[in-house]
This record gives sequence, structure tokens and C-alpha cells, in this order.
Amino acid sequence: MLDNVLYNIEEALQKDENKEKSARIQRKLYKLEKQRKKLTDIFIDDKITKEAYDEKYNELSFKIDRAKKEKSVIVDNFLIQKNIKEGMEEIRLKLKSANVLDTFDRIVFESIADVKGRYKNLEQNMVS
Repeated sequence: MLDNVLYNIEEALQKDENKEKSARIQRKLYKLEKQRKKLTDIFIDDKITKEAYDEKYNELSFKIDRAKKEKSVIVDNFLIQKNIKEGMEEIRLKLKSANVLDTFDRIVFESIADVKGRYKNLEQNMVS
């Protein structure tokens, strides 16, 4: 059962769309910055008014900022996925070297529950 869970998580991580999204956003940023530069050139050549320039410049700047934020989120997601993959590999290694119980062990279960209860009581006493 645990193998199925690990397999499903790993399969979901394999569908890494972050590289594609990052490349798409990078192209979008390049295009927007190019448009903003072209706008500045047009303004310098006195082909548009200051008001039209400011309006379009602010619009392009807003789009650039939004794209940069989106790119930052994608980079963060990539790092999170990388950490999860590393954690999954570590879990697999530990499971391979661990002695796994084939049957339910009531004593082990009750011991874990008892330790958890003591920890919770200790935590509550520290807060009080």
C-alpha cells in the first residue's frame, strides 16, 4: 500500500510542467520588455504624446511585474518539487533497509499513542 502511495506521488511529480511554463513566461517577458523599449523609442522620436506614452508604459510595466511574479512562483514550485523528490528517495531507501511489520502490532500502536499523548500533555503544560 505504501508503495502505491509513493508511486502515485512520484508519478505526479514526473508531470513537471514548470520548465515549459518558465520558458513560456521568459518569452513573454522578453516580448514585453522589447515592446516597452520600442515604446520609449517612439516617444523619443516624438511620434506619440507624453500622456499616451505614460499610459502604455504603465500598462507594459504592470504586465512585466505580473510576469516576473508568476515566474517567481514557478521557480518556488520547482524547488518544492525537487525537495519532495529528494524526500521520496530518502523514504524509499529507509523503507528498503527497515524491518517492516507484516501484521498489526497492538503493543507498538499503543506505545506510539501513549508517547503522543504524553507529548501533547507536556506541550499543554508548557503553554500554561
